[in-house]
Amino acid sequence: MELIVFFINFLLLILVSSIAITGFFGATRGEIKKQDDGTEKKEGKILMGWYFYWYQKEGEKYKFNEHLRQVLAGCVTCMPTVYGNLIYFIMVFSVDAETLYKSLYFPFHNLLFGIIIVWIGYWLGCSYMCTLLWNKIKHTKVNGN
Repeated sequence: MELIVFFINFLLLILVSSIAITGFFGATRGEIKKQDDGTEKKEGKILMGWYFYWYQKEGEKYKFNEHLRQVLAGCVTCMPTVYGNLIYFIMVFSVDAETLYKSLYFPFHNLLFGIIIVWIGYWLGCSYMCTLLWNKIKHTKVNGN
């Protein structure tokens, strides 16, 4: 029974985090469209400024490193590296050790070992789930369009 509780808590943590990260990724999408008169116009979702901030160009080169751009704004699979870890460690440091141990780390019999093993599994699971969610959202037709 305790192992079932562990897997339920673990999967819920991955699901909730993935929904939050994928939602943020979707809300920050933007693109530059060429107008009929030859000018460029930035279009996108409600938080598109976040995307355009990381994808600024100085001449022909981007202002920020490609890996930084991808992890912070450009790749839904990569974003759990920053945002997923942020969510995970906020959870780890905001909940008392006894509650964490009872709900998530008891199969490991060592809290620190459990935190590290669950973190790695969470990180990989969150990356996979974010990719699945985004692909599902991307291929879903809205209003018959």
